Order: sequence, then structure tokens, then C-alpha cells
Amino acid sequence: MKHYIIVKWNEKVTDKSLYYKRACDAFDDVTKIAGVTALKIYQSNSDRANRADLMIEIKCTKEGLAN
Repeated sequence: MKHYIIVKWNEKVTDKSLYYKRACDAFDDVTKIAGVTALKIYQSNSDRANRADLMIEIKCTKEGLAN
């Protein structure tokens, strides 16, 4: 199954690329969790205020989701 996390930075964030790197670093070890098989982090390609800034996709088994 796939688990998605949608991220929207608040207006205080001025350097979105820095926070993208921080998100990548924070989730770097997620595939070491039993049952988690893949991770993809997507940056938004839109600057519109009503759009999310990141989408984190985690592919896992039922066990991985529980872990």
C-alpha cells in the first residue's frame, strides 16, 4: 500500500529548497523500518498559495504502516 503525507509550509518559510532538503534528511532512514519498501518525496512545481509544497510517498506493507 502507499501512504501519503501532504506538506504545506507556512508563510514564514522563505527558502523552500532548504526545507525540502530537511524533509529528505528526516525521512532518509524510513526504508530501514520493517515493511517499508520505498520512499519518494516530490516538490511542488507550482507557486500558487493554495498548493501543497511537498508530497511524501511511502510504499509499505500493512506491517510497515503499523511500524
